Amino acid sequence: MIKSRANELIIAAGIAHIVYSSREAVLITLFVDDYGVKLVVKAASLAGGDRHIRIFTRKTRSIQNRPIYHPHVSVEVDIVSMPLHAKLYMPR
Repeated sequence: MIKSRANELIIAAGIAHIVYSSREAVLITLFVDDYGVKLVVKAASLAGGDRHIRIFTRKTRSIQNRPIYHPHVSVEVDIVSMPLHAKLYMPR
C-alpha cells in the first residue's frame, strides 16, 4: 500500500492520478509493498500508451530490486539505503 499514515488511502488515489496522467514518473517512498506497485502499474496501464515508472524505496520484505514489466508499462524498483523523503515527480 502507498500511504503516508495508517489507513490514509487518499495518498494512493493521488499517486494513481499522477501516474495515470504522465508518461514518466519517479516515486520516492519510504515504504511500498506489492499492492502499491500493482496500483501504480494498473494506473499507468489504464492510461494507454507506453509508460515508465521508477520507484526508489527502502528495503522491505515484499519488494525486490528488480524491473517489473507489464504490456506498455515498465517499472524499475530501486532499493536504497540513504534517508528518503517521500516525493512524486513527473517530467514536463
